[in-house]
Amino acid sequence: MQFSKEMIQIQKKLESWNWQVFTPDFSEKANTNTSKREYINNHFFRIHKADSILVVNIRKKNIQGYIGSNVLLEIGAAHILGKMIYILNDLGAQGCTEEVTALTSQNLSGDVTLLK
Repeated sequence: MQFSKEMIQIQKKLESWNWQVFTPDFSEKANTNTSKREYINNHFFRIHKADSILVVNIRKKNIQGYIGSNVLLEIGAAHILGKMIYILNDLGAQGCTEEVTALTSQNLSGDVTLLK
């Protein structure tokens, strides 16, 4: 969720190419009436409806191309559902690098136009 600004920019770019884009529910931090489990379930439903996922992984915690625990779960769900998994940026050194690399369909190396 910390990359929501970047996700919205990419969403606009993809929609300009006539793609239908499902994003996470950005109201999660502001809404205290909905449980984390409900947000995760709702996002997994979006993954189920999608043809593919694009992981927007940006530098965080001093790690280039950071992948957090929620995103790792999303990648696993997409993989199980047989979805294409695109990753925006190269991965930095982190505990799940090997797993993410194994499941990723294509690394865009920061160039979202490769999806066009």
